[in-house]
Amino acid sequence: MCGICGFVGKPQPDGLPILRGLNDAQTHRGPDAAGVWISSDKRVGFAHRRLSIIDLTSAGNQPMFSASGRYVITFNGEIYNFRELRAILSQYGHRFRGTSDTEVLLAACEEWGVTAAVSKLNGMFAAAVWDDIERSAYLFRDRLGLKPLYYRWSSGTLFFSSEMTSAFAQLSGSTPSISRDAIALLFRHGYVPGPRSIYETVRKLLPGTIAKYSMERTATEFDSCSYYWETSREIDNRLALVDRAMTEQESLEFLDSVLRDSVRDHMVADVPLGAFLSGGIDSSLIVAYMQSVSNAQVRTFTIGFDNQAFNEARYARRVAEHLGTAHTELTVSEEDALQLVPRMAQIYGEPFADSSQIPTYFVSRLARDHVTVALSGDGGDELFAGYNMYRQLRRHQHRLGLIPENLIPSLSIVLRSGSISRMLRTILGDRNFSRALTALKLLSFEHNRQLIAPAMGHLAIYEQLVEGSTPGISTTVSHRCGSTNLVEQLMYEDLTGYLPDDILVKVDRASMAVSLEVRAPFADDYRVFDAAWRIPFVHKTTDFQGKMILRGLLQRFIPAELIDRPKTGFAIPLLQWMRGALREWVEDCVSPHRIRHEGFLAESRVQMVRQRALAGDPYWATILWSICQFESWLASSHSSPDKHIASVAQVSA
Repeated sequence: MCGICGFVGKPQPDGLPILRGLNDAQTHRGPDAAGVWISSDKRVGFAHRRLSIIDLTSAGNQPMFSASGRYVITFNGEIYNFRELRAILSQYGHRFRGTSDTEVLLAACEEWGVTAAVSKLNGMFAAAVWDDIERSAYLFRDRLGLKPLYYRWSSGTLFFSSEMTSAFAQLSGSTPSISRDAIALLFRHGYVPGPRSIYETVRKLLPGTIAKYSMERTATEFDSCSYYWETSREIDNRLALVDRAMTEQESLEFLDSVLRDSVRDHMVADVPLGAFLSGGIDSSLIVAYMQSVSNAQVRTFTIGFDNQAFNEARYARRVAEHLGTAHTELTVSEEDALQLVPRMAQIYGEPFADSSQIPTYFVSRLARDHVTVALSGDGGDELFAGYNMYRQLRRHQHRLGLIPENLIPSLSIVLRSGSISRMLRTILGDRNFSRALTALKLLSFEHNRQLIAPAMGHLAIYEQLVEGSTPGISTTVSHRCGSTNLVEQLMYEDLTGYLPDDILVKVDRASMAVSLEVRAPFADDYRVFDAAWRIPFVHKTTDFQGKMILRGLLQRFIPAELIDRPKTGFAIPLLQWMRGALREWVEDCVSPHRIRHEGFLAESRVQMVRQRALAGDPYWATILWSICQFESWLASSHSSPDKHIASVAQVSA
C-alpha cells in the first residue's frame, strides 16, 4: 500500500522538484521510503511513497525496474496471487532479487506484456508502467476500484497521482476550474462519481480499465483506454453459469471454500495484521475465517460512541469474545468527533460527504496503533444483497411490474413537479417517498430506461443549489447488467457506483491518512466475485432478510443470536451534532456573505436547506452536510502543498 505519482509527455526541466512536491504531499500513504526516477530526456518521471508490507528490505523499494530494464513501475496495492504467478514465471526462467509482489508484476510484464499481465492479477492496485521499447506509458486500476488514480493533462503532459493533493491540483501554477456539475452530483450522491472529479480538468481512471499513452503522440488524450474487466460483462458471464438446481448446502460449501482461501491469502504480510470488527455479518465472518486459519489470536478493533443510541461496540465485543480474538475497543466522545469534523476535507482531497467517514477514520487510527494491515468486510452488501433497499424492492417487484410501460414517462414528468413531489413527501414521508422513486428508477431499466432519473433528485434540488450547473446532469454509463432481476440490477449499480465512489474512497482515504493498509476480501478478490454471482439468487436474500448465505456461513462459527439484529450501518448522530455542538461551524459554512462571495451556490436555496435541516428534518440535514463538506473543502483547497501536508499530519496525530 503506497502513494504513486508521475508525469509523461513534454520534457520537464523542473521534473525533480515537481515530483518531490507531489510525492511529499502523499507522505501519509507511505512513510517508510520514498523514491523518484526521471528519464534522461526528462520526458518521463515516476515517484513513490512506500508503506512496507511485503519484503521490508530495500529490494521492495520503488520506482522499480524490470530485470531487462525495459519496464519501470510505480505501484500501489497488493497482489494476492503473486506467489502463484512467481512460481509460474520461475518455470519460464525468471529470477527474482527479492520477495515483493511488485517484482513479480514486472516479470509478468516481461513475459506477457502489460495488458495481459494486468488481467492475471488478483488484488487491489493502481499503477503506472513505462515501456522503454514501445516508448509508452500504461495506467491501470483494480477491478472494482479499491485503489485510486487521478490524472490530468497540463501543458501537453500527462500527470497522475494517488490523491487529489493541493500539489497535484496546482500544477502549472494555478488551480483548475471547479466543476459546477460535479458539485451538483456531490449534493445528490454525497460524493463525486467517477470519472469526474471536483475539477473540470482532473479525471479518475475508472475501475477495471487500462489506459495507454504513447510518447510519439502529441494529443492530450490516451491512445486507448479500455476495460480489461467490465463488471456488467463479468456478471452476465457468471449468471450464465448459475446452476439453478444448486442446493443451499452446496452453495454454502462452494462459498466456504472460496472465502477460506481468500482470507488466508489476504493474511500474507511481513508486518502485524488485524481486522475491523463492527459486530455485523460481513466483518464478523471475515474475522471468523481469520481466526480459524490462524495459529495466533487475531487482533480486532472497534469503536463506539458515548451516545448510546449510536453505540454498537457491545455487539462487536460479544462476537470477539465468542471467537477469542484479542479485541481493542475505543469509545469516541462527541468532543473528539467534533474536533475532527471541520478537518475531514484535508484528508479526502476533494469534497466527500458520507458522514461514516468519521468513525472510519477513528477505527483506522485505533488499529494503526497496533497493526499495519487490517482486513474489512466491505463489499459484502453489494455482492450478497445485504442492503435494506434490495429487500424492499424485492417485496414490491411484482406490483411494480404491473405499471404499464406507457405510463412511465408521465410518472417521470409528475415526479419532477415540485408541488407534486412536496405533496407526496408530505403524504408518504421521506423514507417511503425515496423507496417509491428508487423503485420507479429501477423499473425504468425494464421499460427502455425512460428518463426517470431526475426524479431521484427530489425536485432537482441538487442542481438548483448550484449556480450554472447542467439541468438533469446524469451519471449514467453505457454498460448495463443483463439480468432481468431488478435487485440484481441494483446490485450491479452499487458495485459500479456506490461501492467504488463512496465506500472504497471512504476507507482508502481514512486508513491511508494514518498509514494503515486495509484489505477487503469481498471486494478485491475476483474469486469471491465469481462465487457470489454463480450462486443462485434465492440463496442470497428473501423478502425480509438479506445475505442469507453469509448468515449461514457465520452460524458455523457463532450463534445466530449474536448477529440477528436490524442492519444499521456506521452511523453518527449527525442531525444532533449539526443542531448542537457543530452549529457554529455549520452557520459559518453557509453564511450568506460567504455563499454570495464564492459564487458557486444559490444563496436563497442554501438558506432554505439550512432552515429545514436545523428545524430537525433528516432529509435536508443530509443535503446540508454535503454543502458544509463542499464549503469546508473549498476553504482548504487554496492552501499551499506544504500546508496540506501539515494539515494531514495534524489530523493523523
